[in-house]
Amino acid sequence: MEQETQGKAPLIGAIIIIVIILVGGFYLWKKSAGTEPSSSQAGTEDVAALEQAAAALSTDELDAGLKDIETDLQ
Repeated sequence: MEQETQGKAPLIGAIIIIVIILVGGFYLWKKSAGTEPSSSQAGTEDVAALEQAAAALSTDELDAGLKDIETDLQ
């Protein structure tokens, strides 16, 4: 009967460790899920700031850089 008891002890220990890991993972998953901002929190200030930044970009410099790259490739 000692063999049956000795065979079950490592299995029970492994199950306990797996349960502890799963509980810890679930806790961390729930904790990190609460810190992510939702898309409904984006305000109009953010959109306005992005529009201003996009309007301030100079596409002339980008066009000139692309032409330089094109001539280098030929």
